[in-house]
Amino acid sequence: MNRHGLSQLTREPMRFLLLGIFASGIFLATGCGKKKSFEVAPSGNAVADAASASPSAPVPGNAPRVVPVVVAATADASAQLAQLTQVLRRFAVEHRQVPKSLNELVVAQYLAALPAAPAGKQFVIEPKHLEVVLK
Repeated sequence: MNRHGLSQLTREPMRFLLLGIFASGIFLATGCGKKKSFEVAPSGNAVADAASASPSAPVPGNAPRVVPVVVAATADASAQLAQLTQVLRRFAVEHRQVPKSLNELVVAQYLAALPAAPAGKQFVIEPKHLEVVLK
């Protein structure tokens, strides 16, 4: 027996028990160190999906100065559609809404001017897929 009344055989298991409790507490407090990343499933809302895909998108009130995009009139229709769609998506993410028309992109200075659509066609916003199509 020692001065506290505990024998050597009783003190050793208690020391390991206290050490285990202490180590478990530290582990629980700090976690295992792995950070989980979560992917957001598409919600069917094109603006919300575009916004969640761009975590560094500016807040509408703090939007940086926009430099208008000039869509080349000499480019083929598919290149024009790709450029217009890119500008549309940028506008939708920064403003958190789909514009009512492509003219809204010109007024907001995202586009310098609307390019001429091929004969008999017009550029139209497809809000479900958040893209510009020819109709």
